Amino acid sequence: MANNELLTIIPTITAIRDSGNEQFDNKKYDEAIMLYENGLNYSTSFVYKNKGKISKEDVNEINLLKKEMLSKMAQCFFNLNEYEKSIEIDKGIISIDACYDEAYSRLFYANMKLNLPYVAVEYGNNIFKHCDDSIKEKYKDIKEQVERIEKERKEKQDKEFKEKYNDKLYKMILPMLVGAIAGAIFYLYKK
Repeated sequence: MANNELLTIIPTITAIRDSGNEQFDNKKYDEAIMLYENGLNYSTSFVYKNKGKISKEDVNEINLLKKEMLSKMAQCFFNLNEYEKSIEIDKGIISIDACYDEAYSRLFYANMKLNLPYVAVEYGNNIFKHCDDSIKEKYKDIKEQVERIEKERKEKQDKEFKEKYNDKLYKMILPMLVGAIAGAIFYLYKK
């Protein structure tokens, strides 16, 4: 790293993140969001302007700080009941890191809050599909909810199937039964 800005970028982004975290801890979510956005904008423009001048390790460290700020920002929106914004951010996070369990967890709960249980199930299942086995115990409650929702969905599908096909079967069999009974009566009447 050559110039002064290059030497201070990671401590500067870390300080912005820490200030956002302090606001988050104090439940000042709007202020935290503003700080995280500033940190994200600053780090993104810095990396863009200095492409080729920054080491890969520094870029990775900056990207890790950005992911942390995005995750906290998504949690702020979730806490403010702005679930769609939380979902949008978390989808961005998992497009970068498919194993980020906190994002999947928040996506599960945000979709449940929006009364979209079948969408929530997909994200809940992704925790167990994409993430490390060591964290799975942490999400036991999600696993139980996913299993309950999937069971309810199967029961609902089975009931709809039976109702649909029992009705069709009834409509097919009834005319045959009426015809058979009428034929039997006609036969008996003729004798």
